[in-house]
Amino acid sequence: MEDERKSKDELLNELAALRRKVTRMREESGLGAVLTSIEDTVFFINGDGIFKYFFGSGSGFDRATRPEYFIGKHFKNILPDDVSLQIESAIEKVKESGHSQDFDYRLSNDTNDEWYNAKLSPFKNERGTIVGITAVVRNITERKHMEESNRQRALHDPLTGLPNRVLFNDRFNLALAQAQRKDYKVALMMVDLDRFKAINDTYGHDAGDGVLVEVGERLTKTLRRSDTVARIGGDEFLLLIPEIHSPEQGTLVATKILQEFEKPLDIHGHAITVKMSIGIAIYPDDVETLDALMKMADVAMYRVKKKGRNNFQRFSP
Repeated sequence: MEDERKSKDELLNELAALRRKVTRMREESGLGAVLTSIEDTVFFINGDGIFKYFFGSGSGFDRATRPEYFIGKHFKNILPDDVSLQIESAIEKVKESGHSQDFDYRLSNDTNDEWYNAKLSPFKNERGTIVGITAVVRNITERKHMEESNRQRALHDPLTGLPNRVLFNDRFNLALAQAQRKDYKVALMMVDLDRFKAINDTYGHDAGDGVLVEVGERLTKTLRRSDTVARIGGDEFLLLIPEIHSPEQGTLVATKILQEFEKPLDIHGHAITVKMSIGIAIYPDDVETLDALMKMADVAMYRVKKKGRNNFQRFSP
């Protein structure tokens, strides 16, 4: 009888243990579903720098950088040197400060670049000792593309894609600083298309926009990579020619531009010949500030127009 009661108690205990196990599995299954549904991926890096495990779907990773690829490996052995240095630096700061650190990094594959943000936080044991690092990684490629698009819009002309006045000013300041260090000169040219209104009236505004785009492209191809072509509105362009040794180099550039535009543009099947008036001002020979150079180049350009257009002139008092 006693043995029978003992067997019954053991059976009840086993059933209770089984119920607890089933309940725990259900809870873990629910937690796993939650963890694998989040967009972020959470890695645990132990004190030796080894990726031990991760939570999350890994949906923001491409095949070459799936989270499974990291497990059991040291971050220095699988990540590019620049990313490894960022992780190493962040881990040191986390250990020193006890606070989270985050940074953005880029991983490249055969087809494109992917951007990620990593937030590293201390993982402490029950005694408060840091024994590892949790890294929350998020794919931010879309955000980076949006930031770049916004930057492009802020610094470039929407029609031609050329630098606008803001970016031109920045490049002028850089050219000015370099000219002062190396005793160079800088040429600034104001370019205005002759009788552009007639092109719009004859061929339509779509063709006129096409002319502006083609003019920007041809000017860019004519100049050096170190030069800058900017559109500042309407049919006006600004050219920045740094690192020249004499004003004559500026006039040679203007001559080359006019020769290049002797060839007509092909706009929507129409051969359109574009003529332009160019005013030139030289730093530091004429004046030393951007605003003053622009005014002088503008004066010189209008003098060209009064004399018959389709030419260039350097500013003279």
